[in-house]
This record gives sequence, structure tokens and C-alpha cells, in this order.
Amino acid sequence: MCTLVVCRAKRAAYPLCVAASRDEDPERSAAPPGLHYVGSVRAVFPRDRRDGGSWVGCNEHGIVAAITNFTDPNPGESHEVLSRGLVLTAALGEASIMGAEGVVRRLVETHSVRGFGLYLGDRDEGIWVHGGGARDYETRAASGDLEVLGNDREPGSTEIRGLAEWWAEASAPEAFDIEAILDRLVVVLATGRARATSVSSDPPRRAIDADGTWPVCIQSGVPRTTHATWIAVPRGDHPWHIRHAHGNPCVVAPRDYSWLAARMVAGDSEL
Repeated sequence: MCTLVVCRAKRAAYPLCVAASRDEDPERSAAPPGLHYVGSVRAVFPRDRRDGGSWVGCNEHGIVAAITNFTDPNPGESHEVLSRGLVLTAALGEASIMGAEGVVRRLVETHSVRGFGLYLGDRDEGIWVHGGGARDYETRAASGDLEVLGNDREPGSTEIRGLAEWWAEASAPEAFDIEAILDRLVVVLATGRARATSVSSDPPRRAIDADGTWPVCIQSGVPRTTHATWIAVPRGDHPWHIRHAHGNPCVVAPRDYSWLAARMVAGDSEL
């Protein structure tokens, strides 16, 4: 996972919007978003073809999960390590944030998992979970109206240029337009410029330009940005919105997968 943006507007028809891009070896293929059962819970997520997990998804109970990577100095052999993506999909089998975090905690306690930063959120609350590898397991509330997380970055240590000013205006009740918000977040993941905040002086694990910023979307090299997903969680009878770019979002336009969310919520049995 390259960059994760969490937007909150607690009183809006869509109180949670998540934009997430994936950095990966382009040779590691993935299936586009599909409707899956995780235990008895219906969920929508793209699937990593190699290990079967995912990097972002949502479930019928309104939970969104998205994961980023933390580099481990001694990760061990790949066959001995539980994929971070399987940690995420296991969390989507739960009906509450508390239940999802409990599943994640048990997996980290009973398996070898590489370092990760995981966001779990629903209509009312969200948490950050960090663990795996040599990292101590910890959780904290994701209480901000706008939060950004990147690979090897702690929450609060990264910002995207111009994003906070835009969200302050776009999230206002008189201006709130979910389609316009998603359109802007599509542009952010394709063309945005990120920079470190004063919270952390640790440089990101990518090239930094002379102005201190780096591109959200990586177009070349390994890893590079291979996918991007946008999810808007509604209240009441408002429809879900899911968009997904199955390829580098700088060059591949997102497709609308909201129909999958409609099936997820309706309990469509034809999976």
C-alpha cells in the first residue's frame, strides 16, 4: 500500500471516505474488487492472487479496512510469514471495530506477520493498529477529520499538499457533494504531492524532490503504484460508493464498483 487518506464528516450522509493506493511489484497480480464471504460476513475487496489477501476492503456492517507496510530488517522466509493481506481480510469478517481489532491482535500473537499499519473504521469511529515484525502491537484512535498514512510512516507524519484546505471546504454541510469529493480524491491519488510534517523527521523510503515533496503515485521502478481504491460509507438509505483503478491511477481511469456494495448490503447470495 502506497498512500491511505481517511476523510471524516461526522454529520454528513457519507461520514467516512477512504482513498487507498497500493505500491507493489507489477508482476504480482491481483483480481479486481469482488464480493466475498469472510466467514458469514459479506465483504467487497480486490484480492491478491499470490497469497489471497487484500490491501483494502469493506463489509456489510460498514467497516472499512486498509493496510500499509512497514519494512522489517529481518522479515524471515516468506513461507513462514502470514501475509498482511490475510490479516486485513480476517478483520473484515467481523461486525464491529472492536471485533475486527481483536482478530488482528490474535493473528499477530499467534503468527509471524511482517510490520504493518492498519486502519479500521466505520460510520462513527476509527482506529489505527500497528504491529507485526519487530514492532510493538499498539492501537490508537483515528480521531482526526483528515488523516494520511504511507508505507513506513506513522499517522500524523505525512500530509498531502493542499488536501487539508480542500477538505475543510468540501466537508462543510452546505458544500458536501460525495461525487465531487470522490472525483477530487481520484486526482489526489494520481497527481498529489506528499511531504513530511514536523511530527516525524524520518524520510520516506522513496525519492524526495528539491521542494521536500514526493509523488503519491509512483509510475516506474519496483515497487510502483499498481492499484487504487476509493470507498464512501453511507448513513441510512444512501448508496455505497466504490471506485477502483485496476492499474496505475496515473494512467488507468477508475471504474465504478458500487453495484458490488449494493449486492453486499442486500445479501445477494449469488457470490
